[in-house]
Amino acid sequence: MEIDLTWKETEAGWQAILDNFWLQATSVWFDWLKWIMMVAALIVVADKSGNLVFKSLKLFSLFSMFFYFAAFFSRIRVKGLPVVRSQRGAFAFSLALGGLLTTAAAWCAISLASAVATMSK
Repeated sequence: MEIDLTWKETEAGWQAILDNFWLQATSVWFDWLKWIMMVAALIVVADKSGNLVFKSLKLFSLFSMFFYFAAFFSRIRVKGLPVVRSQRGAFAFSLALGGLLTTAAAWCAISLASAVATMSK
């Protein structure tokens, strides 16, 4: 997944990029929300039942979601930043951005799932 921040010549070029982004991002977003609700349901069942199988499923799901986010965001490659001139610097920036986004996405997802689970009790 490449994010090209170099100047596009026309407004139509930028609009095409934004349209393509939202067409792809929206379906991913709602898939993630479905996952979060499913994890919330697992949290409720695991906490209410105390069953070791459901507790294991809860932990496996939380770890799986974190590693999915890590794999998803590690594919991001940013190019065209004026402050990053070398290919190595661009790679380091992309890696740092991916790590930050992974941590933020996983934290938000787990927090939301926990909040929904708490409200469902």
